Amino acid sequence: MTTTLATTPTSAFHSVRIGGRTFPFTTCEAVSRAYRATIEHLGLGGSETPSCEIFDCSGAVVGNVSYNGRVWPCAARDWQPSIRPIYSPDGFLGDPQDLYRHAFPVGAEVRVDSNGLEGVALRVAEHVTDPDSRRAFYILEHDGNRFPARYDARLLAAA
Repeated sequence: MTTTLATTPTSAFHSVRIGGRTFPFTTCEAVSRAYRATIEHLGLGGSETPSCEIFDCSGAVVGNVSYNGRVWPCAARDWQPSIRPIYSPDGFLGDPQDLYRHAFPVGAEVRVDSNGLEGVALRVAEHVTDPDSRRAFYILEHDGNRFPARYDARLLAAA
């Protein structure tokens, strides 16, 4: 599991704009908490939430806060899978998909709790990320047959 910190120093962060309002930047944790608290208080869903951008002294966007409260060292439009957050409310700074890779590594024996395969012993053959959708999934194998399973599939460790 990787927990690489981003290289953008927060000393470059000067102000935060949420929707049309601008506030002084304090700390990543404070901005994240305030943004998430506002979302919760207003009962906003992801598609209804205004953007939360972080600016430097010259007015350039140098960061953003995502719906889940993670603080990123880039504008939202510039995000790429290799970029890691510099703050996360849950403390995990790696690629979220690393959690799945860690839980069920290649070679692990698993059982699926759905799809009519309940109780069938399977093996994780590989982890794949679709470059277009950025969705990750397992390739599971049983008796020489391989098939994809989304990371949100209910996998159980084989007993």
